[in-house]
Amino acid sequence: MRTGYPNGPYSLPEELTGWRRALLGDALLNAANNALECRMSLPCSIYRSSKHQGMYLYLPSGAALDELPAALLQYVGRLEHAMDLELSAERKLAQEDVLKVMENLNAQGFHVQMPPQQDDYIQHLPEELLTRNDPV
Repeated sequence: MRTGYPNGPYSLPEELTGWRRALLGDALLNAANNALECRMSLPCSIYRSSKHQGMYLYLPSGAALDELPAALLQYVGRLEHAMDLELSAERKLAQEDVLKVMENLNAQGFHVQMPPQQDDYIQHLPEELLTRNDPV
């Protein structure tokens, strides 16, 4: 199979001849083109976690939340619908690789966007120290 990676078009090599081409060729091309169509664009819904600021859950559009693993639902807490998107290789996401998101949606049915890591060198001061020098 030859292709203009990553977005096709797919074609059969000239070396594939005779019964192999007749038996496998069309089926192979159809399978590749169907996979390409599925990969090219993927509608999804994005949900915001109530427990963790900056955590989002991507689901294929129309997927039911109750079909997710119980441990995942417990970890993310209550989910609030944030938006719907049409994912494609051309779309850029702010914090995630769109191809990885699409791969996870196709493979496991969901993708979790973790909150950005806080830098270890930043010290979070207690509220008492932050307001110590404020005028009364």
